Order: sequence, then C-alpha cells, then structure tokens
Amino acid sequence: MNILNSSKSRSAGGNLLIALLYFVSGHLSLLLAIPPGYATAVWPGAGIALAALLLYGGRFLPGVILGSFLTNLSPNPELLISIPTLKTASVAFVIALGAGAQALLGAKLVQRFFERDPGLLELRNIVALLVLGGPVSCLLNSTWGVATLVASGLIDLSEYGYSWMTWWVGDSIGVLIFVPIVFIFSGRPREVWIKRRFTVTLPLLLFFSLVVIGFIFASHQEQQAARVAFARNGEAISESLDKQMVRYLEVVHAIQSYFAGSSEVSRKEFRTFVSRTLERVPGIQALSWNPRISAAERPAYEETARRDGFVDFRIWQRDADGNLIPASDRPEYVAVYYIEPYAGNEGALGYDVYSQPERRTAIDVARDNGEAVVTPPITLVQEEASQTGVLVFVPIYRTEAVPATIEERRAGLLGYAVGVFRLGDVLATALDGVSVTDLLIQLSDNTDEENPEQLAYARLDDHGKVKTVSAAGPAASQNNLHYLRHHEVAGRVWQLRVTADNNYLTARRSWTGWWVLSGGLSFAGLFGLFLLALTGRWLIDERRAEELAISNINLTDQVAKRIRTEKALHAEKERAEVTLHSIGDAVITTDANGDIEYLNPVAENLTEWSADEARGRPLKAVFRIVNEETREPVIDPVQRCCNEGRVIGLANHTVLISRTGREYAIQDSAAPIRDYKDKLTGVVLVFNDVSESRRMAREAAHHATHDTLTGLVNRREFDRRLEQALASSKQYGTRHAICYLDLDQFKIVNDTCGHRAGDELLKHISHLLANEVRERDTLARLGGDEFGLLLDNCPIEKAFEIAETLVSSVRDYRFVWDEQPFDIGVSIGVVAIAGQVETAEVLLSHADVACYAAKDLGRNRVHVYQPDFSGADPHHREILRLSDMRSAIEQNRFRLYGQPIFSLEDETPKMQWCEVLLRMIDQDNNLVLPGSFVPVAERFDHMDQIDRWVIRTVFRDYKKLFPDESQANLAINLSGNLLGDDKLLPFLREQFDTHEIDPERVCFEVTETAAIRNISAATQLINAIREIGGKFALDDFGSGLSSFAYLKSLPVNYIKIDGKLVRRIAEESGDRAMVEAVNQLAHRMGMQTVAEYVETPECIQVLREIGVDYAQGFALAKPDALPLATARL
Repeated sequence: MNILNSSKSRSAGGNLLIALLYFVSGHLSLLLAIPPGYATAVWPGAGIALAALLLYGGRFLPGVILGSFLTNLSPNPELLISIPTLKTASVAFVIALGAGAQALLGAKLVQRFFERDPGLLELRNIVALLVLGGPVSCLLNSTWGVATLVASGLIDLSEYGYSWMTWWVGDSIGVLIFVPIVFIFSGRPREVWIKRRFTVTLPLLLFFSLVVIGFIFASHQEQQAARVAFARNGEAISESLDKQMVRYLEVVHAIQSYFAGSSEVSRKEFRTFVSRTLERVPGIQALSWNPRISAAERPAYEETARRDGFVDFRIWQRDADGNLIPASDRPEYVAVYYIEPYAGNEGALGYDVYSQPERRTAIDVARDNGEAVVTPPITLVQEEASQTGVLVFVPIYRTEAVPATIEERRAGLLGYAVGVFRLGDVLATALDGVSVTDLLIQLSDNTDEENPEQLAYARLDDHGKVKTVSAAGPAASQNNLHYLRHHEVAGRVWQLRVTADNNYLTARRSWTGWWVLSGGLSFAGLFGLFLLALTGRWLIDERRAEELAISNINLTDQVAKRIRTEKALHAEKERAEVTLHSIGDAVITTDANGDIEYLNPVAENLTEWSADEARGRPLKAVFRIVNEETREPVIDPVQRCCNEGRVIGLANHTVLISRTGREYAIQDSAAPIRDYKDKLTGVVLVFNDVSESRRMAREAAHHATHDTLTGLVNRREFDRRLEQALASSKQYGTRHAICYLDLDQFKIVNDTCGHRAGDELLKHISHLLANEVRERDTLARLGGDEFGLLLDNCPIEKAFEIAETLVSSVRDYRFVWDEQPFDIGVSIGVVAIAGQVETAEVLLSHADVACYAAKDLGRNRVHVYQPDFSGADPHHREILRLSDMRSAIEQNRFRLYGQPIFSLEDETPKMQWCEVLLRMIDQDNNLVLPGSFVPVAERFDHMDQIDRWVIRTVFRDYKKLFPDESQANLAINLSGNLLGDDKLLPFLREQFDTHEIDPERVCFEVTETAAIRNISAATQLINAIREIGGKFALDDFGSGLSSFAYLKSLPVNYIKIDGKLVRRIAEESGDRAMVEAVNQLAHRMGMQTVAEYVETPECIQVLREIGVDYAQGFALAKPDALPLATARL
C-alpha cells in the first residue's frame, strides 16, 4: 500500500507539474500575440504535452488537459483575475480535450520510432518524430479548437483561416523546439541526452531568444506606426468637424448681415435668401428669424403671419407636461417667425424659444455679448426621432454695428438669426468627406466637465460609410486606439472621441511581426532538428570509432597478405586497364624512352602505319602533329608525360599528318603507366579524329558573328568590336569613328516588289559598300536596311570623306528588278569615338540620331554628330525623341493605359467601356505621354507600326482583361496615317479571327482633323469597319465651325465632343450652346455623344441636363494601367 500510495503521489505531482508548465508557458507565449486577437506563433504546451506522454505514458494526460483548460479559461493575461462564465469554461474544457487528444495522437504516431531509437541518434527517426508529432498531429487541435471558437461565437467565421493557421503553426513550432529541450533534461538514456545539454540546448535557446527580441522590436515598430496612422485619421475627422461648424456659423452670421443691411425683410425674401444657402451647405435642419416681440406687438405679429397664409399661427410654448399651449403673458417673446425649410419644421413655427430655460440662457448671453451662442444639447420642438439638437443664436440689432454697451445692446435688439442643427446630421455630414473606416465616433458637450452630455454617436463601416448615427452609443474600450480632441463652438466646449473597433485593427493587422516570429521560430525548430541530427551523427561516429579500432587490428594482417599479391599483378593490370578503357579510340603505347610498343587498329588507320612497322620506332616518326594555324610542330606529348609524370592533353587546333600526307584534326591525351613501386614504365597515348566536329564548329562560329543574308558582320559581333574600339580610345586615346547607314528607298522596293527583291537589294548594297571600305574597317548589317561601319584609327574628318564616298557610290547605283529600275540612296550619321563616351550603346544612339538628322535634312547625305547636339532646339529635340522612340519599339517599352467611359443615363454614372491609351517608357525609365512622341512618330512614318502593336497587344490580352465578355467593350485610337492604308482592314480581320473577338465589342477612334483631311479614305474605312460589325467614333469633334458640314459624310456611331468645349461648360454659356448643338445634331443623325475632359461634378450635371449620352474625364476616373482600368468593369 505504501508503494502504491507513493506511486499515486508521484503521478499526481507529475500531473500538477505538467499543468503548471503548460499554464506558465502558455501565458508567456501569449505575450507574443498580435492584436486584436490572442493567436501566437509558438505554443510550448504542445511540445511539453507530447514529450510528457512519450517519456511517462498516458498517466500524465490529465495534467495536459488541466493545463490547457486553465490556460484557455482566461487567454488574456490581463484578465486572469476575472471570473469565467459557464460558456468560457465550457469552451476551455472542449479545447483542453482537443489538446489531450492531439498529444495522444502524436505519441501514437511516433511511438515506434521513439522506442526503436530513444536517444534520437538517427536522422530518419528525428525527422519522423518531429514531423509526425508536430505538423501532422497538430492538425487535430487547430481544427478542433478553432471550430469550437467559431461555434461558440467567440470568433467570427471570417477569422477561421487566420486563427487556424496561427494555431497550427504555433503548435507545430512548439513541438519542434520544446520536445528536444524536454528530452535533453528528462530523456533516457541519460548518457546520450546529457551530452547534448550544451551542444543543443544553449544554441537553440539563444536562437529562440534572438527571434523573440526581433519580434518584439518589429511589433513595437508596427504598433507605433498604427498609432501614428490612427492619429492622422482622428485629425482628419476633427478638422472636418471644425470646418463644418465654421461653415454653419458663417451661414447664421450671413442671415445676421442680411437683416442688418436691409430696412425690412419679408418672408418671401427670407425664403429666397435662405434656400440658396441650404442647397449649398448640407446638414442644416433649419434656419429661422426669431424677432423680439413685445406683449403689445404680439397681436399684430400673429395677425400678419395669418395673412401670410399661416391661418393657425400663434405664439405658443410647452407646459410642464410637454403639451402645446398659447404662450403665457410676458413682457416680451422670442418666437420662431420665419423658418426654412418649412417642410419638416412646421411644428417649430410660432414657438417662443424664450419660454424654455436653456434656450433663454443662451439667448440672453448672445444678446448681451453681441456674439453667436450655442445652446446645450436639447430636444428640438419639431424632433420626433431620438437625435439631440442644438440652436445657434446670433443677435441682430437696429444698427449694423454691434452696440458698445450691454444696455445699448438690450435696447437696440431686433431679434435673432437662428441655426437649428440635429447633431447626428452634423456629425454624419462632417464624416462624409473623410476617407476612414471601422471607427466609432462620439461627440459630447463637456462645457461642464463634471456632467458631460452625449451629443451624437456614429459608426463607420469597412467601406468608410456611416453605418450608425444616434444620440448615444456604447462606451469605447480603453484597450483600443483612441483619439481625443476638444472644440470651442460658440461658447460651448465639445469633445470629439474617435475609437478604433476590432474590425479596424483586424483590417490593418500587419503580418510583418507574425512572419518574423513564425519564420524565425520555424527556422529555430529546424535548427534544433539539425543540432539533434548533428550530435546524433557525432555520437554514432564515436561508437563506431570504438568498434572500428578493434576491427582494424584484425584487418592489418589481411592487408599485408593482399599487398604481396597485388605487387605481382599491378604492372600488368595497369597496362591492361588503360588499354581496355581506351579501346574505342586510337591508342598508342610506348616504353619509358618514347619508343612505340603497340598501335591499335584505329591508330593504324589514322597514321597509316601498321603495328609491326611502327614497333620500336620513336613516336615522332609515326605520330607527326603540327599546329593547325601556325603549321609549327607540336611538342611531343609522350615526352612531356614522361618528364612531368602526369596526364598531358594536346592543345587545341592540333593536326595529325599521316604517312601519306593526309591530315586529321585530332584531340588526344597521354597518361603515364607505373609499376607497383610507382616507377614510370611507359606511356599510353589516346587520340581520336575530330575533323568533322571542328569544321562544324568553325562554321557555327562564323554564323554566330555574321549575317546570314549578306555575309557581313552581324550586330552582336559589331557591338563587340565597337566595345574594343571604345576601350582602346579610352586607354590609348586612339581615334576611331562609327557610321550609321540607313537606306532611303528600301521600303519602296520591299513594298513594291516583295521581300525577295528587298533581300537581293541588301546583298547588292552590302557588296557595293564592302568594296568601298578599308580592310581593317568593320562593315556590319545591324538589322533591316540599317548598316554599321566601324572605322579603325580614323579621325572624324577622314570618316566624313569615307561616308561621302559611300553616299556617292550608292547614289550612282541603280537597282533593277523585273526590268523596273529603282534609285537608291543612303543617309549616314557619323560619330567620333571619344574616350569620354561611357558605353557603345550610347555611341550607337548618337549615330542613330545623326543618321535621322541626315534624313530630316533631305536624305541621301552625311551628318556628323556634335557633342553639343543635346536637343536644345525643337528640331534637335524631335530627332532625339525619334531615337528614343525607335529604341522603345525595339525594346518593347510601350505601355497600355485605359480610361473608363461612363453612361450618364442613371443618376450615378455607370462605366460602359474603356478607351485604350498609350504611354512610352523613356531611357531614364520615365513615363512619357503621347503628346511627346506621337507627332514625331507620325512625321517619320512610325505610327502605323505603333498602331499595329497596340491592336495586337490589346487583342492578345483581351480575354485576360475581360473574363466576363458581356462587359468587354474597348475603344482604340487610330492614327490618321492609317486611313489610306489598304492593308489595315485585312490586318483587323485577321486579329478578330485569330483571337475570336466579337467586333461589336471594339470601337475605333480617329480625330476629326484626320478624318476631314482625308475624308474619302476615312469614309471607306468607317463603312468597312461597320460592315464587319465594329464601331467607330469621331474624336475631338467641334474644334472648328466646319465640323458640322462633314458629319453627313462620316457614318460614325459616336461623336466625342472636344474637351475644350466641355471643360468649362458649367461656367461658359457659349460652350454650353455649342455642346447642345452638337448633341442635338448627333442624336438626329442616329449617333450617340461622348463628352471629354469632364473634370467637375457641376459639369456632369450640366451634361446630364443637355442629354449627352456618355462622359469621360478626371471627375469620373483617371487613366490607369489597362488591367486596373478594365477591372472596374
């Protein structure tokens, strides 16, 4: 019994110890949790539980369950003293059962590996234990626990994925790190684990500490950033509220000024004045004129109001029970006499605001001070809902200036301009212009700090919309981010409190800290696994070393016997093995003196010596080899092998000359043959015929550096030689020059006679140019009809003369194809290679610019690039832009943007299609707008190439841009240069067919100017595109009065009204008249209209009034990268 009791006592103590370790480690790890939840990236309890069950069996399972239960009973370390509810206790118990089941599952999965290798010496057992006991078994409680929290309503279903991942990662890392630590201090056999105490535990704990420190630092930085960002949100709301209240006070003061500047204001005049203000300033419940009425004046005021149409008008008040009664007899009244808007405020008309104490106090203060005064929070007489309101009283005196003394103010008072505000509306209006989300906003009157009064409460949802507005809301949690600000409002002190709710924290949760922690701890776990494997291998090697020491003694005798046998066989075996391994190639063996002993059949065939004839002869008599390029004899490889005692290989370009003089390109090697004493006894020479492969290599090398069509040096080889020339110029100051040649009439030949004629012309010109240049110069075809000429050791003056000679030669040459002659010209740009130029690419760019300058100056001439050719004047800038644009075409540096076009049919504009816009990335990686390069492209005939690139790219990516083809509408601009291109329509048909795109989804645009300039071609193209189902728009319409005359000839679908007419349509009546005329005419002709450059909401409203169909501009959407722009559809 004593033994049994002792065993039970140890078991109970062990369970309590496990529960305590689980509880303490759990709450320590929760210190690393990331708000707003309490999920953490490491859970030591999972590792402690698994290690306990593996070491001591299932009797410690109650300790695991108890520890998990206590830990989850109050997961927030700040709430440990709180009393748990039945719900939290139930949830904690269910999760604790999952923790126990997970530990049992892990122990069962790894038990056979642990029993087979309790010291965890072998890598496979270490990996199996940590993987099966960690990531695999930890799937159980992460799924079970998170499902329990969701089912109990403690976390939202949307948080399931994040919570599950964090739970699983935390448990897995807990197993990877803490199972080895528990084993080291409690595992068996002790002699194995105790040796790992310093080699595993210390590095692992040190690494773990560094990760935690890194996480704490990262988490602190993130929290600081969150506080700063939240403060900015609070400041934005506070500033918006300030601006709103200033506007409201200005409105009431405006009424004061209106009355002060008028001898008398009628009810109609008041309504007219106030109505404009109410339209301009939202959030005002009412504005009123409350005159001071003496008892003697009361009947007259009431009678006048009844004559104005308010037949039941009377001055009234509320009794103690809140009932409406006629105002009691008093010396004077301050009644609501004019009020706008009347609708919704009917109940306030005639109310004597002076009858209510809080209002009366504010009225008296305003009268005596001559300033605006705001009442404390009150319930408005016209209020039926629960919102709190305030009144703003501004006194109006008989004189325009405020009287100097209180007595004069009391005597000269006429009445009050009154602003009526529902504070919920005020707060909602202030929040309407602030882009913030997931916030709780409370507004209170703290004039009396001992008894603050709630004014309004609002809640912003995750879209920044005001979700809730009420007079009062729940108390804000002090644990959340909050912002506090006091506002002075006409004698009152309002307090603004902004608080972040959990959605705010969740939406802005930063993953940096979590990734630092989980990533670092994962690496720590793998580091622990590595240390276990390393020390396990060391322990195994230590054990094996002891075993091998004994085995080595026995092996020594056997080795001695084998040595004697191997000595006899070594020499013969060495020769036999080398010969057998070389039997597929030509083989010659010699003795140590270099005399031949053996030739195999392949060697006999190549040397044309038989083995019998060659035997005993010196190797050089049979094996004659020379250098392929210099024809000098090659050093005897056998002699070198004998001298150096190592394997020798022949140099490249070695040729074997046979007995009859035939030559073979060979590669060979010579290896020494040694006896058992390592003495050199001969050499084996192995070689083979590589003539064919060497010939193919020479051809491949030539093709790699030469143009296939013309035989000239190609672009890559030209660039390499240009780099060498630049390097020599920089190092030695050698003067070189390069010429960039571009044929002037090549496109005419190519387009007229076809590619075969173009290729033949290039061959002829290449031959012509090659005959005119010096042997040391390099002539290359750079691509298409462009050539490069590198003039070695040539000053710029001489280079100019050579270039002039080339121009003259090409000018005198006449190309004839199918009996049709063509005059050919060439434009040449010349650049001096100077040491200060950084790269060959810059040199070629300069030469390209100079070449196009030559073309621009009339073609068929030479232009020398000058260092100061920087684009200072428009002509130079255009040429430089042309060079940049040409490289952009070659390097695919164009980018597609898009700007949505919206329908104005509904009150809220709806996006209908997207116009494709073009941008270019220049050499400095800057975004270039079309206005900077399109005119250059049109002038130098590159626009058709760019337009085709745009169409190909858009059509290729069409289905990626529009997964939903029901919304896939695009507008593509065409250059005016394409209007007369008879190849355009076949190209478009091909693109539509290739990419299976419905033509009705694509609208092509051309400017009005381009269409009018070539109206016949434009009309043909428009009709052709509409025949295949496409649509067409006339862009920039209305820039001239002649526009209307051409509409009848251009059967387009859409008219895009010139933005110069649209931009100021809300201010300029002339522009509005022009737009109305265009819109009316277009509609009568069956066309729809699109307004461009729509930049203000007022412009949108005017366009909707006119009846324009669509609008496009910054007021609706700015241009964006095409995938982002189309995503809005």
